Amino acid sequence: MSSPSMDINVREQALPGVGQRFEIELSPGRQFVVVAHLDGQRSIGISEPGHDPDEVDTTELTVEQSVMVGALLLGARFAIDVSEDPKVAGDTVIVDTVRVLEGAPSVGHRPSELLVPWQPEAVLLGVIRDQTPEVVEYDGDRPLAAGDRVAIAARKDQLDEVTAAFTG
Repeated sequence: MSSPSMDINVREQALPGVGQRFEIELSPGRQFVVVAHLDGQRSIGISEPGHDPDEVDTTELTVEQSVMVGALLLGARFAIDVSEDPKVAGDTVIVDTVRVLEGAPSVGHRPSELLVPWQPEAVLLGVIRDQTPEVVEYDGDRPLAAGDRVAIAARKDQLDEVTAAFTG
C-alpha cells in the first residue's frame, strides 16, 4: 500500500507552438505550474485559489537555472565555483551542465556508464532532452543524443576529465 504523501498527480497540457504545461496541486485550488518551452527554457509559477488558473505569474528560468533548481529540490548539497581562483580546494563539488554535440563520443552511450570511472566522486543529476516534456529526466540508462544537456556534480579537480567524457 502506498503512502498518501507519495500519490502526487501531475496534470499535463500541450501548448501548441510553446511546449508543455505541468501542474501539481499543492492544496485545494493552489497549483504549482511548470511550462517546459520547446527551446529548453522553463517557466515556473503558482496558481492561487480564486484566480484564473490560466493567468499565472511566472518566472522564466534558463536551462542551467532549471537544472540547479532541480538539484536543490532533490536535496543535492554542493558548492558553486563561479571563479577560476586556483585557491579553491580541489575537493569542492561543482555542478555543471554539459551539452552533447553532434559527433561527441558520448552520443549513443548511457550517462550512467560514462560516469563509472569517477563514481562516487561524480554523479548524474539529470538529463535535459528537448524532445521530452520532462523538465529534467533522471534516466541514466537512456542513451544520449546530440543536443542533450547532462547535469553532473563532480569534484573540481576531476570536472575537466568528467566533462570530456561527454564532449570529447
